[in-house]
Amino acid sequence: MTAPVTSGSSTSNTTTTPVNPKSALGKDEFLKLLVAQMKNQDPLNPQGGDQMAAQLAQFSSLEQLQNINASLDTQKTDNSTIIDSIQTSAAMGTIGKTIVASGDQFQFASGDDPAAKTVRATIPATAGKAMLKITDANGKVIGTRDLGEVHAGSLDIPLGEAGSALSPGVYHFAVSVTDVSGTTRAAPTSIVGKVDAVTATSTGPVLMSGGMTIPFSTVTEIRN
Repeated sequence: MTAPVTSGSSTSNTTTTPVNPKSALGKDEFLKLLVAQMKNQDPLNPQGGDQMAAQLAQFSSLEQLQNINASLDTQKTDNSTIIDSIQTSAAMGTIGKTIVASGDQFQFASGDDPAAKTVRATIPATAGKAMLKITDANGKVIGTRDLGEVHAGSLDIPLGEAGSALSPGVYHFAVSVTDVSGTTRAAPTSIVGKVDAVTATSTGPVLMSGGMTIPFSTVTEIRN
């Protein structure tokens, strides 16, 4: 007696492996896979109804998950738009006001008194001897000042002799503190300036203060 031919089984093995360039099984690919499996199943050993029901349930679950994911993506985009609008509105409210922001810039304008011009730093709990350093846009050191012993807290520092060689422009500054053990640390610094304008960018609103550009996200204080 001739044995039954079971080529349908081997065909199933070679035609039910989908090629998915996205490296993820979507609902369309899942449905195509299911139809291909039904067309190429072994006629002597057809798929049972319970297996079919299980695969249909998987398809339904996959479709629901993809719909949920699409809905979440839409909500994320909407929320991002709302947040951008709120930030822009708040940034516009700073025009004409003085702000304090995290950063290391300051502007030296024509007519400014070098001895009276101040920058701000936050001295850490481990106080000690501090040094002020001023650099230009290219990183060249323009001036330094030995601040002597300083204590923890917010500190407005006059440029003093460090600003004697400055011409009008935007500069950067740094304050380092050396404690009693000889360890030197950089003190966090702040920008203080009056906002002239606000510019919208892809990363959020940016405040303009003279020649300084200050991301709104770095603002820590707004003064009238």
